Amino acid sequence: MRMVIEARLADNAGGSVPIRLVEFERADGELMRLGISLAEGKQLVCEAQRALVNAQANGFVAASRHCLQCGAALSIKAKHTIRYRTVFGKVAIESPQLRVCKCSRDMSRKSFSSLAAALPGRVSPKLEYLR
Repeated sequence: MRMVIEARLADNAGGSVPIRLVEFERADGELMRLGISLAEGKQLVCEAQRALVNAQANGFVAASRHCLQCGAALSIKAKHTIRYRTVFGKVAIESPQLRVCKCSRDMSRKSFSSLAAALPGRVSPKLEYLR
């Protein structure tokens, strides 16, 4: 027997995207491994956390891809990965480095990462509280 656990990320427009979280396999009639083990449960929660954090981060990045002054789309200079620590483990988040808009008065910076600026400590508040 195989059990596949999926989640659906639904947006405000009514669309949804299925995400496969984990898959467990058991031999038919095997009662020694009845139910989900602790390791499998941890894996399930960790994958759900990874999917949710990445969806939230992608939404934040998409919202910050436009210039605040003129509304022009900002081009991506490079991409790097941020390691965000949560109660359920570390999550890798893709963070684009965006070029500053030409209309900007502050030309001291040529690029910035809105996600890196929004997550300076890269630790979830719950993990920080538990420490």
